Parts: sequence; structure tokens; C-alpha cells
Amino acid sequence: MSLLSLAACDNYAARHFGGTMTVEIEKDQKFVNCSWKGKDGGLWILTRARKDGEQAESYKYSEKSLYGVWEGTVNIVER
Repeated sequence: MSLLSLAACDNYAARHFGGTMTVEIEKDQKFVNCSWKGKDGGLWILTRARKDGEQAESYKYSEKSLYGVWEGTVNIVER
């Protein structure tokens, strides 16, 4: 339960206060896209099955704010 709570805190901090969070994509899945749902919603992640020969990769999803403050980052890591 506390792990779920901590993940929710990371999500909120990355979105609202310029924090950083890391999301690990399930093994044998390939990251396609991600998006925040609504003003206070969670992070939605689109994946697909990894094809033969595709390697695991890492991605950085960053916000660039108007004044350069409160910029959040989500690191996405395929396993």
C-alpha cells in the first residue's frame, strides 16, 4: 500500500512541482506514447508487444514551462 502511495506522490510531484519519476515498461513490451489525463489525472502509457530483434530502450518525457520552473521529467525504461 505504501509503494502505491509513493508512486502516486512521484506522479504528482513530477507533474506539479518539477519532480522526476521513472516508469518501467513490462518485459517484452515496447513503449509507444504517454500522456497526462486531465489536470490532476494520472499518466497513461501506450505500449505494444516487442517484435523479434527489437532492443529495450529508454525515453525521456519532459515538460518545458514558460519560465523554466516547475519542469517535470518522466524517464521511461523498457526492460
